[in-house]
Amino acid sequence: MNVLWIEDDINRIRGLLNPLKKHGVKLYEATNYKQAIEFLNSELEFKLVVVDLIIPRGVDYSVEDLSISDLKIHGFLGIEICKLFKEKYPNTPIVVISVVIDDKIYNELLNIGVVKIFRKGSLIPSELKDELIELIND
Repeated sequence: MNVLWIEDDINRIRGLLNPLKKHGVKLYEATNYKQAIEFLNSELEFKLVVVDLIIPRGVDYSVEDLSISDLKIHGFLGIEICKLFKEKYPNTPIVVISVVIDDKIYNELLNIGVVKIFRKGSLIPSELKDELIELIND
């Protein structure tokens, strides 16, 4: 079972990834928009896509380099990634895990077809693992 996890700071959430590997999940990681698009255009099929909303465009800079004005200019690239994956793979569930989720973003994600939305900082790894495994097995 292939799962794509799109997260700019993959090391910070490593504890969330390890329990999935114990359930036979093959994890692919993208740390920026460019890598996510490369996976979108690859021949791989994913059973689940997990996306952070704040993703750098490419390898030129990291999220730590972004200011609030940068976010206004570049937008939340994770939302764009969700749209693109949903267009190409309408039956693949998409889960969003992000620190930035307000009512407007929440509703936009639901309209795109995101099936679960989690706020970073309030995640319990075992509960997240159970939710993701359930989505993968559906």
